[in-house]
Order: sequence, then structure tokens, then C-alpha cells
Amino acid sequence: MVQRREDTERNRVEITHPKGNLSAVSANVAVRPLDRRTRVGRRVMEMKEQIMADLGGERYLSEMQKMMAEQMAGLQVLINDEMTRYLEHGEVSGFYLPALNTFNRLSRTLGLERQERGVNEPMDLESYLGKRRQ
Repeated sequence: MVQRREDTERNRVEITHPKGNLSAVSANVAVRPLDRRTRVGRRVMEMKEQIMADLGGERYLSEMQKMMAEQMAGLQVLINDEMTRYLEHGEVSGFYLPALNTFNRLSRTLGLERQERGVNEPMDLESYLGKRRQ
């Protein structure tokens, strides 16, 4: 029997399965829209924006690239959480390595190199002033 426990203080859901069958676990997890009011939700959105900026900016990305950027951001939060749990408590979960492998595949698909904007492309005032200060 899959057990689901919400940890509202840490903004996460802990799922356990007596046999460790991850496919059974993932089948029982309800997918909800990301709540941007939570600390985790804000962190995922910040990371998504950073990834999209590295790829050249949101306006230059396809919808598929934007979705992949959000998935990468969510996976990074999960990976960090799993690593913290391991370092603090010595607990190892079956989610860490699959999440890390998926993250690495998404990284290769989107690209690891930062994409710079062209010289003649429009720039807002804040970006222009930021470049001048550098």
C-alpha cells in the first residue's frame, strides 16, 4: 500500500511504498499546478527563469523548451532535497538517481552552453544599464 504524507512545513509530499516499486508510486501521485506562493514553487520558478535566460531568453524559446526548462528546475529542487536528506540523515531514496539521470538528459537536449543575445536585438533599459555598469 502506497503511503502519502504531506509535510506542509517543508513544502513537500513524502511517498513510501513497502516494496520500493517506483512505478506504483508515480502512478499514485496527483499532479497539481505549481503553487508559486510556496518557497519551493518560487525556487522552481526562479531556476526556470535562470535556465531560460541562459538559453537566450524566454521570447526566443519554443513552448517545448519552456516546458523542459520548468521540468529541469523542478528536478533540480528534487535532487537538492534528496542530497540534503542524505547528508543530514543518511537516508537514500530511490528517486535520486532516476531524477539525476533525467536532469542530465534534459540538460543535453536543451544544451549546456549559454546562448548570448545578438548585438542588434532590442534590449530594455534595465538590461542596457546593467551591461554599462559591468
